[in-house]
Amino acid sequence: NKLKSLPPRVFDSLTKLTRLDLQGNQLESFP
Repeated sequence: NKLKSLPPRVFDSLTKLTRLDLQGNQLESFP
């Protein structure tokens, strides 16, 4: 998995952005 090679800070940022994107798509059940 390419994500595992990313620095923790980058991974955390991507995770936050992904969650925001999912919430924007009304998938509010995403943890």
